[in-house]
Amino acid sequence: MKNLIVSLIFVGAFANSALASKVTFEGYSPNSLISGVLTSGELTFKIKAGQFYINNPYPTMPKSNNAFLAGEGHYSEGNTKFNFGGAFSFNETYKRVFSLQSIDMAAYYGPKYASNKVGRVVITGHQQDGKKLKQTLALGDSLKKYVFSWKNLLSVDLSENANFGYLVYDNFQVNVNPPTGNQGVNAVPVPAAVWLFGSAMVGLLGVGKRKQTMDF
Repeated sequence: MKNLIVSLIFVGAFANSALASKVTFEGYSPNSLISGVLTSGELTFKIKAGQFYINNPYPTMPKSNNAFLAGEGHYSEGNTKFNFGGAFSFNETYKRVFSLQSIDMAAYYGPKYASNKVGRVVITGHQQDGKKLKQTLALGDSLKKYVFSWKNLLSVDLSENANFGYLVYDNFQVNVNPPTGNQGVNAVPVPAAVWLFGSAMVGLLGVGKRKQTMDF
């Protein structure tokens, strides 16, 4: 009986735990231009002006990975010409509260234009209670993981200064809070296997009680 109860508690805890997710851009074709909104898994990105550019490979990252590029300035690749958007924001795709653990970032041309503060990015987190978290980073030209540990976020803004280059973003590590209140409207449902497992455990609990009654 105790084992059944412990199992049920475990299922409940699992169903209400935060969803950890690493957001990448492998679902997009390399060398894609995306205007306005870019959605990948748990996060949706909105650019203020210009375009996101999916690149594979970025010069200092593994050739199997895609990343998206953004910045302030013009760029040409073959017959493709486009204008990077320097500022963008992102939120959880289903409008849920989330935590930000880390982002992999780099600045192409960063060291060359260091005197112009190329590669400097200001990151602002907007929390559920109205408070703001802010951090300014000077990025190098090698992809590096930057750790934040920001919690209770509704959205995050990034504002760049990359006058003659671009900034690279990949591997957004986030935890999504379980839905509460009206967040449940657009929430990702708990996997059916969890509910089936929970129902089975309840059934077994009932059988256990019935068997005890018959033994008397």
